[in-house]
Amino acid sequence: MKKLLAAFAVLTFAVVANATDRTGAMALGYQSSFNGAGTGAAGEWSVKYGMASNTTLQGLFGLSLQKGGKAIDNATFGGRFLYDLVEAENSDFYTGLGLTYNYVGNAQDNLTFQIPLGFEFSLANAPAVAFSAEMGAVFNTTVSSPKNYGFGTAGGGAGAVFTAGAHYYF
Repeated sequence: MKKLLAAFAVLTFAVVANATDRTGAMALGYQSSFNGAGTGAAGEWSVKYGMASNTTLQGLFGLSLQKGGKAIDNATFGGRFLYDLVEAENSDFYTGLGLTYNYVGNAQDNLTFQIPLGFEFSLANAPAVAFSAEMGAVFNTTVSSPKNYGFGTAGGGAGAVFTAGAHYYF
């Protein structure tokens, strides 16, 4: 029985070389920072659309309600253009440009300009499911006076140290 289970596990996760072209594919998913810090919501729901084999558009939406659910504490709305620098059998290494608007409850709202650097990969036996991890650079600026600016190496999400995500393509 143990040999049968071991053989099943090997066959289930065997890597087969097949390139995944996501042109015209839509994806729904979620991505979040590991530290949960930063401006805006800690995680965002995500919609992706494959424009071509090496370009993707991504829309982001995150929301956090105050205790009691009567007021919005944080909200994030944004979009990104992602470009694959390297494409392999089941993975892509990408960069891009993004812009998010972060509503921060009682604090100042801000805009975040992003330059993510990350990778997305799929298992050979489950090409519709994709996992991603990214870091990069962000530039934050407040929307109202007084103006505050910030620049740093951070995750693709707003103010994150490291961002991870999962998407389902259909």
